[in-house]
Amino acid sequence: MYEPSKRKLTWPNRAVAHCYGADEPALLRGPQHKKGWVDELASFQYDEAFDNFLLGLRLGDRPQVVVTTTPKPRKQLTTLLKDPRPRSPAARPTRTSRTWPTRSATRSSAATRALASVVRN
Repeated sequence: MYEPSKRKLTWPNRAVAHCYGADEPALLRGPQHKKGWVDELASFQYDEAFDNFLLGLRLGDRPQVVVTTTPKPRKQLTTLLKDPRPRSPAARPTRTSRTWPTRSATRSSAATRALASVVRN
């Protein structure tokens, strides 16, 4: 169930997600989280939105974030990609892995996208 006034999404198993927009970086000052998902980081208008989010990512033994984005030459994205990571592409993430980049072609998601977007690509 989504509660727009609270920017809160609650699943039937009582898991909760708090939703924030990158256009209001000040909303991310203060909240604390264990996990997070940042979508389209390279399109953020304000760099401080991601910075503020990372400052709040401090709960639990191993806070984690998933970042999904279209690659663009943005400071925060290039910084993430420079973080230490395993040398072998076949290696699995470990407790010391900081960044785990994956890449795929647009056509690889054709089965889950709208037909019009598949035809354009």
